[in-house]
Amino acid sequence: MSGVDEMELDAYRPCPGGVYRSETVTVRRQPLVDQRRLGITRTAHFDVGRVGTGLLLEHDLGAGEVSDDISGQLSEELFDAGWIRGPELFEELLVGIVLTCAETPQQAWLNFYRNTLRRIDEEIAEPSGRGSIAAYAPVHEHVQEVIRGTAVHELGTCFGFQALRLARAGLEITASDLSAEAVHLLLDMSRLLDLPVRTLVADAARLTEPDGSFDTVLAIHLLEHVPDDTAVEIIREACRMARRRVVVAVPFEEEPSQQFGHLRSLTLADLRTWVRGAGTDWDWRVYEHHGGWLLLDRPT
Repeated sequence: MSGVDEMELDAYRPCPGGVYRSETVTVRRQPLVDQRRLGITRTAHFDVGRVGTGLLLEHDLGAGEVSDDISGQLSEELFDAGWIRGPELFEELLVGIVLTCAETPQQAWLNFYRNTLRRIDEEIAEPSGRGSIAAYAPVHEHVQEVIRGTAVHELGTCFGFQALRLARAGLEITASDLSAEAVHLLLDMSRLLDLPVRTLVADAARLTEPDGSFDTVLAIHLLEHVPDDTAVEIIREACRMARRRVVVAVPFEEEPSQQFGHLRSLTLADLRTWVRGAGTDWDWRVYEHHGGWLLLDRPT
């Protein structure tokens, strides 16, 4: 997953006059000047100040530029730099930027999804090494390499870019997330993009899908968001639902990205601890490839 941890904001909030407003954040699109104008900081993509007791962010991103690279821009320029903190503010700023890049919320998100999927394809074909999409593209590519069978369930799908790419490849995709707002957004986008994805609002550790419902179950950049005992439960639940393979991937970070809701930095040792804690008799291995991976295969 990428971007937000668990979207709970109204993704279709109206933005009269092209301005996103809430109790804590105001976001508006307008040409940026070379120097800081609003008071807190001026970065490559944003000018940030205060309005009342809330934050004011200005940007000049257009319909052709809005993509999941915004996640990296916000993170590097504002959150990693210490100007702003907190996953709730990160989420709200991201949603506000997207919604102020088009006339209607639906068109804004459609631009966001189309641009992101295109950029993932470009980065897989010819890596540039620039932006958060470039950093995550090898994960998308490797997921497709390790899937077995055609029926796939992605747990903790968030925006669902992985699910949409797999649907485009002709796989039968189910995508679930704890956030009803994220699931609703993905379902809407999958219809508009004509990439069918079955969606569920569900806790990855407590699903109601029958045993052996899917060939492969994915937990991609999900377990860094949950405590160790929950990670073990999710692996155990994934094995229950999978007929052939479970795929787990986590990022490796020197410091956990709190704006993304990451609880702590992980290593291959954590993956080993989790799978042993799950008590499964499946064959498994861990390895490093743009982060850490755990593959579990049902014994033949």
